[in-house]
Amino acid sequence: MVQDGSIGFPDPPPFPNDTVDMPYFLVGDDAFSLSENVQKPYGHRIPTRDERILNYRLSRARKVSENAFGILANRFQILLTKMNHSPSTLRLIVKTCCILHNLMRIRYPTMQNSLVDHDDRGGDLVPGE
Repeated sequence: MVQDGSIGFPDPPPFPNDTVDMPYFLVGDDAFSLSENVQKPYGHRIPTRDERILNYRLSRARKVSENAFGILANRFQILLTKMNHSPSTLRLIVKTCCILHNLMRIRYPTMQNSLVDHDDRGGDLVPGE
């Protein structure tokens, strides 16, 4: 985190074949307060069709993030414990786990890769164990 309290997102780039900048944001749930860099689902009882679609897409994005962290924490169980470290040390621990995870997947492809979703030769998604 940068000193001014912001997250430190890079400048927003446009999507491919577009000119409008698309900012980065975090995906949260109802426990988060809405802010410039946080997206959360609509909470009222009868959402419109567009609101339901957005809620579904935000839910999918959160699920991908939670699954990725679950796979990483399964391999490096330090991520499941309470860590009383400074934010810079925590960032270093998480980055190190990500690097080691990717290195292990490359060097030892059969080791725990069955847990990870992958595409078959036809391009269809094959869920992990």
